[in-house]
Amino acid sequence: MGKTLADLKRDCKNGAIEVELQAAGMWANGLPERLKGWRRAIGANTVAVFFQNADWRKSELSLSCASLVEYTENAITVYKPGARDFTDEEKRILQEWKKIEETPEYKKQAEMDIYTDGSSTFYKQKYFFKDRGAEYLLGYDWQAGKKYDYNTGRVLDKKIKGEPELVYNVRRVEGART
Repeated sequence: MGKTLADLKRDCKNGAIEVELQAAGMWANGLPERLKGWRRAIGANTVAVFFQNADWRKSELSLSCASLVEYTENAITVYKPGARDFTDEEKRILQEWKKIEETPEYKKQAEMDIYTDGSSTFYKQKYFFKDRGAEYLLGYDWQAGKKYDYNTGRVLDKKIKGEPELVYNVRRVEGART
């Protein structure tokens, strides 16, 4: 049965669980020695949970987006944001921008920017997307959990689970307060 992110944070604050990181996702080629074995949960805050490593150092598992975390009795899985195609609204915005880029005035200004190390076309593009609440389509920064990915030509969306990034086995700690 699935649990909430609040359940995970509560269990970590109470020291009620131990975790064992699996060689999957970002660690598919093997784990660093300091992250091997069972590690006790020792705390949590609004954006992370904390574990005690074998060397007694604290490690942090950032949890910036609840929709990308799955917590059960036996596992914690943190997913990468999933990729999706453009919505109709995003397509409309991109088409509108393409029309601007194709105008002789814009092309001339872009050429002038190249020769003079100017940036007026950059800012024109930036404000075009910003004014439409779609600055994420530029692919520079996350906005409202979304970001354009130039590698795939799709939108990364934190509301969609992608591939697992981190996978932990979970076990209860005997006698821990819950």
